[in-house]
Amino acid sequence: MPSMKAKSLLDLETQIAALQKRAAQVRSKQYKKAIEEVVALMKAFGITLDEVKKAASNIATRVKAAKTPKRRGRPRKAAAAKKAVKKAAKKAGKSKAKASRKPAPVKYKGPGGETWSGRGKQPVWLRAQIEGGKKLEDFKV
Repeated sequence: MPSMKAKSLLDLETQIAALQKRAAQVRSKQYKKAIEEVVALMKAFGITLDEVKKAASNIATRVKAAKTPKRRGRPRKAAAAKKAVKKAAKKAGKSKAKASRKPAPVKYKGPGGETWSGRGKQPVWLRAQIEGGKKLEDFKV
């Protein structure tokens, strides 16, 4: 082992290059040996290249599936609602397009032609009229 004393950057880079070269040589020898072993096993068991490719493809698919996170717990309400809508649309034979809603009927009409369906917050014009002394029923259509 090299000593733990500080060395110059050039010395360290030289050592790294030498170790990388040595690692490449060892890898090359082990690679050739591994290939020879695989070929010998394929011959011994009568395995074809197509079978190896298929097995590798299956393994890659399983690894990919294992890496994708799976949701745990109950599905979200929005997702469940979307599924229910899709099911209903399929049963009814309708397309995915949303059905357009009709606007709520007008229940109150102001002096300037303003309208309000009676849903949601009271409009400013109606509040001002009521604060001015008029009653809600005065504006009913």
